[in-house]
Amino acid sequence: MEPLRPFCLRQSLKPTISVPIACRSVGHYSLFRGWKNRPTLKMFVELFWGIRGKGCFKVGETEYFLKPGQVIVLFTGQVHDVRACTHWEYRWMTLDGKMPDQMAKAFGLGNAPVTVGPCPQELFTRLSHEIEDNSPKGQLAASATAYEILCLAHPMNKSVPESSYVRECVDLIRNNYNAPELNVNWLASKLGIHRTNLSKLFRKKMGVSPIEYLILFRVGKALKLLLGTNLSVRQIASETGFGCPSYFTNVVRKRTGLTPLEFRSHGANPPKTLRKLRPRGGCPRTGPHHKSTIAPRHYD
Repeated sequence: MEPLRPFCLRQSLKPTISVPIACRSVGHYSLFRGWKNRPTLKMFVELFWGIRGKGCFKVGETEYFLKPGQVIVLFTGQVHDVRACTHWEYRWMTLDGKMPDQMAKAFGLGNAPVTVGPCPQELFTRLSHEIEDNSPKGQLAASATAYEILCLAHPMNKSVPESSYVRECVDLIRNNYNAPELNVNWLASKLGIHRTNLSKLFRKKMGVSPIEYLILFRVGKALKLLLGTNLSVRQIASETGFGCPSYFTNVVRKRTGLTPLEFRSHGANPPKTLRKLRPRGGCPRTGPHHKSTIAPRHYD
């Protein structure tokens, strides 16, 4: 694992591209027991993913505790009142853009902790490098990685007993997402359960239908291919199970605000409408990234 990078901040005050979610900062904190921040109102969304120890978030009169493998989200306009109950290690990212609050809520995340499994530290590390590239292409890459983290943070392990049908359904989707014939009937047939019962169980557990989950997963894979390969839109649509390029285009536009080609091409050649959004001189917010491992202030 790379050395701890407590704090990496996007150079521009606001994203210079128009996307539903953009990453404004990301970090990796290791805090001593008793550490506490100064309660501050924040105008962005922040996701916290526990790695070791336990931390406390006070929201109004309610206290929420974050443990390893759990995720908590604080929304725009909420006061950040956070303290370390023990030696506490966690990863975090902050989001802005067109609709960060709606996107986080769409993934079933909120102030109450949800158990989702080990923190995907390699994705946070990747994000800490991508955010240093403030070009439109770099911001698109960071946006795609933030979206991927949200996908993995979906609350698959709520307080209700975990259903084997739901676990197996998720595995089937992840292993067969590129099959155009994958639908509720196909999943129900593989699991030996009626499609209506499967949909009810899945929605109760995951907060979305099996098909909505499939689309979210396919879009995440497609965005990575758009940024990381030279494959055509038709090829990417085929490789991610969308089949029809026009349907693929509509889905990507709905999820990102951009067509697939716009998502790819704006990075290298941003249109005038996007260039106008870029602050003069990149609007630097801070100097070189802080690299001390001393318990930091929560600058995010």
